[in-house]
Amino acid sequence: MTTPILYNKYEIIPCYEPYDKDTKKIEIHKECKFVRYLPKSDRNEDTHLAVLVHHYEDGTASKELKIIKDYKRPIWVTKKINRNYKDKKEFEHIDKLQFIPTTQSDMDNEICRALEIQPSPYNLRTLKDSPYIYGYDVPSTAFISYFYKKADNDFISPYKVVNLDIENDIDGEGEITIITLSTLGFRHTAALRRLYTGLYDNDEDIISAIKKKSKESLPDTKALRACEKYDVSLHKNDLELIKFIYGMVHKMMPDFITYHNMVYDISKIIERLDKHGIYSANILADPSIPKNLKK
Repeated sequence: MTTPILYNKYEIIPCYEPYDKDTKKIEIHKECKFVRYLPKSDRNEDTHLAVLVHHYEDGTASKELKIIKDYKRPIWVTKKINRNYKDKKEFEHIDKLQFIPTTQSDMDNEICRALEIQPSPYNLRTLKDSPYIYGYDVPSTAFISYFYKKADNDFISPYKVVNLDIENDIDGEGEITIITLSTLGFRHTAALRRLYTGLYDNDEDIISAIKKKSKESLPDTKALRACEKYDVSLHKNDLELIKFIYGMVHKMMPDFITYHNMVYDISKIIERLDKHGIYSANILADPSIPKNLKK
């Protein structure tokens, strides 16, 4: 269990601790949760973003975003002397294959070089059909995940999840009015102050009313009883509200964010950020990702 921390003035329970490469804690597992591939472009090198979780002897865990540049994934091509068949094989003896370490971005060109063919548009498009290539359909992300997993004896820990439930104004501009974040241990509702203008005398009365209504409306279930801590914050507009909630999410560092209606909710959030002239990746993406990789 991680130690509660303060986000603004609110106490939250992060899913993981921030990674500290100089920690004195004894690491017992290094787990690769996710890997994302970014092809080489004019903005970046061939890049993989790996989310690593470091598990320690004292039961705590920290999360690291590791940037891997120019990772050489394996590919195998049948040696020229053994290219005497036409149909694909399920396997081939390793001594009949040429091993080629290559970046994902350069893989097609390296294969063409090994097969002694020109990297023409047609040849590149039909490479996957060649009976002399092995491992072509395995993405570089899978190799990275596999090698981390095998290095740690297939260790896997449960995923940490937070849920966001979003409401928006059906009149006017369709402004997002309320976002509630829920996870094991606590809930937080961020709401627009203007919704309650004229109904209550001050912010304290508004917050008390929201908490009371929430308690009356929600069923008495084991999951909700586990969310023993419940806070409410008030905001002047939905840009402030979105920034606040996703700032909280980034501090918590969950593995997954779930939504009540994911396609609509995410589209709505991006729409509202666009309305405010904000590039959505600058708010929604992990702050530790370099700006040139936020596409």
